[in-house]
Amino acid sequence: MSDSKIIFQSRYPALAIMAVLFCCLHLRGMITAETITAALFLSVTAAVDLRFGLILDRVSAAFFIAVTVFRLGNGMDWMDGLLSAAGAGIFFFLLRQLSGGGMGLGDVKLAMVLGWWLGTENCLTAIILSFITAVPVAILLLLMGHRWRSALPFGPFMALGAWLAFIFSREIYILWSYL
Repeated sequence: MSDSKIIFQSRYPALAIMAVLFCCLHLRGMITAETITAALFLSVTAAVDLRFGLILDRVSAAFFIAVTVFRLGNGMDWMDGLLSAAGAGIFFFLLRQLSGGGMGLGDVKLAMVLGWWLGTENCLTAIILSFITAVPVAILLLLMGHRWRSALPFGPFMALGAWLAFIFSREIYILWSYL
């Protein structure tokens, strides 16, 4: 099946996720080209991974290009983005190797793009939040008697962790400083 058909068949969940993300942007007064692009990318990524268990390389590549353009325009720290992308990629590649293939290369590539976008501090926060949000869902599914035929898609949790780290980074750091 082509990427465009996969995205088309995931349009309703993507639109629902996108609506929530746009509401967050509006409430936080953060509507910019970068945040709208991120909301679109993360919505499509989460919806497609939920429905098909895939993270599409073309979607990740498009977001990488957009982030690079934003970095050029905003004068962001390139070295921080490169280090973050490499660190996230290596971490998820090692997880992929340890999981015996339960995590795909799409997750590794997504982690790299998110690292490039978020930078070191927010990327680390996003990764932690991804696991914090995934574990209760996995436990709940197991308690409800769900039998795994395949791995739980991790892309939606990565997208959620990235979004939370991006939108609420200041509040998260304040909260963590009290723990």
